[in-house]
Amino acid sequence: MVLRLNPLRVKVVRVFESYNYEENQDLQDYDYEYENSRYKYEIFDSETWEWKPQKDLLSPFSESLLPKQMGAILAYGGLHWLTMSGKNMLSFFEDKQSWELVPLPETETEDALFSSVRTRLTKDEGKLGVIYEKSHRKGIEMVELWIMKQDCDGKRLWSKKHELNFEACNEQIRDCSVLSFYNPDVVLMTGFGFVIFYNFKTGRFERVELDFRYNYAEDAVFVQTDVEPIHLKVKAEEATNKNNSLGTC
Repeated sequence: MVLRLNPLRVKVVRVFESYNYEENQDLQDYDYEYENSRYKYEIFDSETWEWKPQKDLLSPFSESLLPKQMGAILAYGGLHWLTMSGKNMLSFFEDKQSWELVPLPETETEDALFSSVRTRLTKDEGKLGVIYEKSHRKGIEMVELWIMKQDCDGKRLWSKKHELNFEACNEQIRDCSVLSFYNPDVVLMTGFGFVIFYNFKTGRFERVELDFRYNYAEDAVFVQTDVEPIHLKVKAEEATNKNNSLGTC
C-alpha cells in the first residue's frame, strides 16, 4: 500500500500459514473445540527497508483465508481477504495495525433455483466490492455486484450496484466464471484457455485466447501506470552495500 507519493513510501504486508505443529500446540489460547488456523505476517516499510515480524494471527478454521485467493484487495485504507466461509472477509488496517472480521452483504443463496453460489472480492471504480455468481447446471444464471460505501461517520455499508441475468447468454459463456467488472459496462470472465469481455449493456462478447502456458486465469491484475519513474533499486543497492561492508576488515 502507498502511504506517500513524494517522497515515495510504501508498505507491503506478507501473510503466510504457520506449519509448526509443536508451536501451535503450545499456544495458550488455542481453542480445542473449534479448529483454528494460524497465520504469521510481517510488514515491509520502504522508509526503513526492513521486514518486521508482527504478532501471529489466529482465526477459526471456517474463516481461514482461501489458498487460491491469498491476494488482497486494497481499499479504504485496508487490505481485504475473502474467508473460507464465504460470508466474511478478513481485513487489515494499517493505520490501526489491527485485523477485523467484516461480514459480507446477505444475498439469497438458499434459492432452490441455484445449485451453487461463488463469492469473489473485487474492486470497482476504486471501491471495495463483492461478486456473487449464482449458477445452475446450464451455467451462470445471475451475477450480483455489491459495493461497500462509507457514510460521514465512517460507518461501512453494503449497497447492491448490479443484478445481471445471464440466462440468455449461457451458450456463449458455458463453463466460464466471473473474474471482475473490467469497467462499468463490461464483465471479465474466464474459461479454459481464454477470457471473455462481456458488455452487458450492448450484449457484445469479445473472446481472447490465453497463451498456451496459462490454461486458466485464476485472477485478474490490472496495471496502472504513471509518467513519473520510481527508482526503488537504488535504496536496495544501498542496503546491500551497507550489509556487505559490515563483514569487511
